[in-house]
Amino acid sequence: MKMNKPVLCNSCKKPVTSRRELVTTKSIFKVYPYHDECYEKDLKGKKSFLLDNYPINGLSGTLSVILSFLLMVFLYPVLDTIQFGVIALLFLITGFYRIYSFVLYEKVLPAK
Repeated sequence: MKMNKPVLCNSCKKPVTSRRELVTTKSIFKVYPYHDECYEKDLKGKKSFLLDNYPINGLSGTLSVILSFLLMVFLYPVLDTIQFGVIALLFLITGFYRIYSFVLYEKVLPAK
């Protein structure tokens, strides 16, 4: 049986033991894992140029991907190529971060 490397919280440096307590955020091109408590205490509501601070995983991240996809599909017939390209890029970026977060952190943790 393959042992996975533990997912360490970026704030307290302790292992995250389940998907329930995991919150992932992004800063520029990097995704960081946090305990739910560490995210609430240290990051929630703080925004900067480099740090977004909305959770990638969970309901909000998944809804962002779904909404950007729906926007892309429904606006395709009415937009020209450049405008559609911008919306498609938005979908690809949000989708990439969501998939990257899942593969790198969520997949290795038990659902508990």
